[in-house]
Amino acid sequence: MLPTKLDVQQLLEWSRFNVPAGMESRLVTGAFRNLTVKDDWFSTMPDLFAFGDISLMKTLWGDDSFDYTVSANVPVEMVAETGSQWLNRPDVGGLYCAEAELYAIFKSRLQRKLGTPLTHVQIAHNCMRLIDHLRLGICWFGESQQFRSINQALQHPWWTEKTWESGKPRVSDLGYPDSGLRKSMLRKYLTPWVIRRELNLQLEWYARYTDSSVQLGAGKSHR
Repeated sequence: MLPTKLDVQQLLEWSRFNVPAGMESRLVTGAFRNLTVKDDWFSTMPDLFAFGDISLMKTLWGDDSFDYTVSANVPVEMVAETGSQWLNRPDVGGLYCAEAELYAIFKSRLQRKLGTPLTHVQIAHNCMRLIDHLRLGICWFGESQQFRSINQALQHPWWTEKTWESGKPRVSDLGYPDSGLRKSMLRKYLTPWVIRRELNLQLEWYARYTDSSVQLGAGKSHR
């Protein structure tokens, strides 16, 4: 994942905005994968990009107490509140995917750090700064250095940057739509034409990035 439009000063400004008591910074992250799901232990954390104080990065990504021998690390508080029956659901891989596991662990650690229960809305609105991922110009490489599309999932309503600013997200039910209008929209959106358009955009970002990098390198060689 390569952010081709990275502006560190802007990221620092966002991370330092109205920092909550007990935290060193806000978590600046892309809005497109921040979903609000009821029960919100099953909401997700975008894994495309994150920026913040190093202690906050450790809270998000640290593997302390992480058990690599199990398929999913479920926080004790989550099981206490939601039960464990959902672990036997046939769609558990969608309910508790990698992004949901990352969020649940982060929520658990953040609650212990701040000493108070938190909802997903409180975490996203008070502890994060959500931004449109297009601001970053992220190129996501797949197999054999091919670009991977980054803007496809329609399974749940998204948090957008405007949603974050308003503090009024929609809450969706657990699971993924398997019928009706949303399912039809999902099939319509996942077309080769739509995906190709997004891949071309990433190619354009990457070309500009490599061109500017070459020019920067040439400038240094003349000094």
